[in-house]
Amino acid sequence: MLKILNYKSDIKEIKHNNFSSETYYLYTDKKNNSVICCDDLKELINSNLIPKKLEIENEAIFHLFTTSIVPPPLTVYKNLFKVGQGLKANIKIIDKKLDINFLENKNNNKNENEKNSFSNDDEHFILEKLFSYIQKNKMEGKPNYLFQSSGKDSNMIALSYSLFGKSKDLTCLTYNNNDEFYYANKISKKLGIKHIMLEIPDIKKNIFEVKSSEYFEKLFFPNTDNAFLGYFLYNDGMLNRECNLIDGMGNDIYIGHIPKRYEFTMQFLSNFLSKFNFITKHTGSLIINELFKKKIFWPGLVGLPTYVNKKILKDYKDITKFYDNKYEKDDNYFDIRSKIRGRYVDLEKFIMKLQCHAQATDSKAIFPWTDDSLSNYFINLDKRFLYSKKNLKNKLILRNILEKRLGINFDNIGKKDFKFDFWKIMLWNKIFVKETILNSNLFSNKKYLLSYLDYLFIMASRNGITSNRCKILLNQIFQICLWYNNSEYIKK
Repeated sequence: MLKILNYKSDIKEIKHNNFSSETYYLYTDKKNNSVICCDDLKELINSNLIPKKLEIENEAIFHLFTTSIVPPPLTVYKNLFKVGQGLKANIKIIDKKLDINFLENKNNNKNENEKNSFSNDDEHFILEKLFSYIQKNKMEGKPNYLFQSSGKDSNMIALSYSLFGKSKDLTCLTYNNNDEFYYANKISKKLGIKHIMLEIPDIKKNIFEVKSSEYFEKLFFPNTDNAFLGYFLYNDGMLNRECNLIDGMGNDIYIGHIPKRYEFTMQFLSNFLSKFNFITKHTGSLIINELFKKKIFWPGLVGLPTYVNKKILKDYKDITKFYDNKYEKDDNYFDIRSKIRGRYVDLEKFIMKLQCHAQATDSKAIFPWTDDSLSNYFINLDKRFLYSKKNLKNKLILRNILEKRLGINFDNIGKKDFKFDFWKIMLWNKIFVKETILNSNLFSNKKYLLSYLDYLFIMASRNGITSNRCKILLNQIFQICLWYNNSEYIKK
């Protein structure tokens, strides 16, 4: 719903619902001394209350290139703000002029209550809430697609459809990635749910250039997730129409952010190595920047070195200090990971990935695990039912439910993500990738930028410690530039 607030309005506070994927957007109309408030991005874009083309917020661009996300309340546009996870906006009236003050709750992710125990009745409650959330939020008469990995979150959603006799109403989608596809397909068959293999067809280079430019022209916000390019290419554009897109993201922040063992080990080393972080200000070497990066970057903040950003972005300001005060001194790494990855990376990169595609295709992005009653249930549950820090295992309840109903031990499957071979596309279209980046007006030092792109491509082709990081960075830069060069919403 869209509202216009002025100095006479009664609304003085706008607050984000904890753990919800929904959000409020605020546009400050200084000319009319008003604030446009809306919880539906599509409605806001299509209204006549904001400019058809918006000015870019440079600070947000600095965030994108440094960490791959834009943290709320910032957005990539001037005068447009986002009331995201843990935030609230206080609207003050000073001499009849509106002023917005954003406040945050640093401790909103902590589970202090350990008194509630899991009972067998709770199993039905969880599955029912997942199913009912989708039914409440979906578009009627449109296909229902679930992005299904071999993980626990998406398969709980698939199980909920089977439990309520609606297996035929759902289609599961899995990218063809060996074990990932094998397990997802096996589970779908067991539940009687249609399963489709997602594939990227062989596409001519000139057609990819046209299709990607047309797709990014419709994007209001940028996204840097590695899998984002797949959406408009899968199965000859199968998802480029109105449909309900269901995703299992959104529950790690309240069930328990447990890192992979490598990440958990490296964050211990960073207690010592990050003391030398000052060295990274003077070199673009990815090995050095990886080795000496701060602990806050380990949960998924990925971007170009500060040294490189200073070289290529005009008037660049180091924004890394933004995250320094986002956690308490006594927080352990599990707390830090929840606050950084759960609050920023998951919401503003992974979840927004699907929201961006839905916005561009008039589809509906649905995240059942962000249901209020589900998050409230889990946040008040004894931690022993949620995760084991000692064994680096989370979602213990979900593992038990799925093993009981499907006969599959998810411990044997291991942790697998919904993967997508983005690098194949990048290599196949290398010339277009470089041209897109070099032709962007975001950059000031094109000569240095070209040499650094060459460096990234060379390092990406090797099997060294930074090979994968180079691939990710090239993909991120490419997607930012594709959006900036083509989006119809940007005032250039």
